[in-house]
Amino acid sequence: VSNINRSAGSANSPNCDPPPRKRLKKSESNVGPIKNGMSTKNQQPKDEVICLLDSSDEEEGETNDQANASPQVTMEIPPLFAPPDPYQMPFFDDDFVLTPFGPGKILSSRVERYASSDNHSDATIFNPTIIYSIDLDFGICHVPASQVKPISGTSYTKKTLITYQRVPLNGHDLLRLRPMTYLNDSIVMFYLKYLKTQLDRNNGGKTVTENRGWDDLDGEGIHIFPSFCYTRIKNIMGPGCRNSKMIRTKIWNDLKTWTKGNDIFKKKLLVFPVNESLHWTCVFVCHPGRLVRRYAKDLSKKKENAISLGNATSGSGASLSTTNPTGAVPDKVCSTDMAMKSSGGNTENQSQNNESEATNENSVTANSASMTATAKPSTPKWQCDFCTEARFDDYKDAAAHEKICEKNFDCCIIHFDSGKHFKLHKTTEIAGNIRKYLNACYDSEYASSHPGLSAITTKNMPGFTAAVPQQDNSKDCGVYMLENAERMLQSTPLVDNAFVKMKGTNKKTFFGSNGYDKNVIERKRDDILQLIQTLHRGENKIG
Repeated sequence: VSNINRSAGSANSPNCDPPPRKRLKKSESNVGPIKNGMSTKNQQPKDEVICLLDSSDEEEGETNDQANASPQVTMEIPPLFAPPDPYQMPFFDDDFVLTPFGPGKILSSRVERYASSDNHSDATIFNPTIIYSIDLDFGICHVPASQVKPISGTSYTKKTLITYQRVPLNGHDLLRLRPMTYLNDSIVMFYLKYLKTQLDRNNGGKTVTENRGWDDLDGEGIHIFPSFCYTRIKNIMGPGCRNSKMIRTKIWNDLKTWTKGNDIFKKKLLVFPVNESLHWTCVFVCHPGRLVRRYAKDLSKKKENAISLGNATSGSGASLSTTNPTGAVPDKVCSTDMAMKSSGGNTENQSQNNESEATNENSVTANSASMTATAKPSTPKWQCDFCTEARFDDYKDAAAHEKICEKNFDCCIIHFDSGKHFKLHKTTEIAGNIRKYLNACYDSEYASSHPGLSAITTKNMPGFTAAVPQQDNSKDCGVYMLENAERMLQSTPLVDNAFVKMKGTNKKTFFGSNGYDKNVIERKRDDILQLIQTLHRGENKIG
């Protein structure tokens, strides 16, 4: 054993490695060699430490690594990028959809993704999904896009619940009556026609108007135009269109079927629903026939009869062809003028005594009294169209008075807009387009029987915006429009010269003390829904 150990430790043995050698290695460590149990930091250089590492072991490790190293093919792992959020939304806000919990309206949408391997979750980091917040009948739920289906093509749109005067209503239309929802044309036209039916039933099909006796264009009843009528009128004319004969003919040829069987100039009110820029307003044309009837051709016959009547009364010494400055009909001939004519030469002789003057005065008084007694006329036949106090037996005097009468504006156009602060509908533009439509109807229906009216303009038919309550959101415009129309039809104001000059009223609101607040609008949706459900159950047989 000793020999083997000696040979193993011999320096000249070829099979044995040389003994390890100790060396110093520079380092940045501040720890110096330990001498006598104390650090020799101050005695040794700062960067010198004793390294007890065997240099042969270091070299052996490097040699083995080089020997074991073999050529390898490097594999590049591609980075994992998350896909972008989906940018094409199948549905948009305010759309009605079907969910496992029933129909609802989309309030908002968002994209969700989670770093989870949960198999029950559809939203992973590499598979984003759309989550919709949907307003249901009983609350709000959050549903992934995979569980949301379009409502079109289902029973909500295919099945008709009721048809009221050729206006069909389905389940989708009833969903529009939920709060903060934009009304569609089906709901608007249904309720307007329902209001007209109720008005006709209460008034026996007619409105109470004054019977002029010589013309029937004072106005009876109302006519409601379709919701797309104004849009059609505007599209036919185009921007900046003039009120030319060609345009009038084109409008009449395209729209004459909408008023088939209805003479709009014999109506008291014309109702135009206006739907533009996702905003509802309505326009009322009050007494359009009052302007047209002034130019009736057959009034010449009435004139001849009035002249013959005046001649008959003048034969007995009575003539009412002269009116006083106020326009009122004198009940008797002015006694002063008669006295001046009859006293003639007596007034020229101023040197007569008091007895002759008294005698002359008595004779004049007697003559005036006798002429006054014979000058009492019959009931006046002609009345001014624009006031109630002026009555005439002579047509010329009546026609002359109409031209200077201060109360000659009793037909107008009223625009009801609950969103004037949105500045979406311009009253001047809408009223101007409606006047062009009325001109087209006049040229085709009344130009031959009532000639003389060159055009319906802002002077003879002014227009203004009614002062009505304003909405505080962008969804209730249709409900406000229906409330304004209902109040206008149920209590139509007296349209006269004062009404037109004051633009409806001198109060803060058009309806005065009968104004309404937001609570009325909130209940309006429920009232319309209950009305449709009542008609659907057959409890009301109207329409």
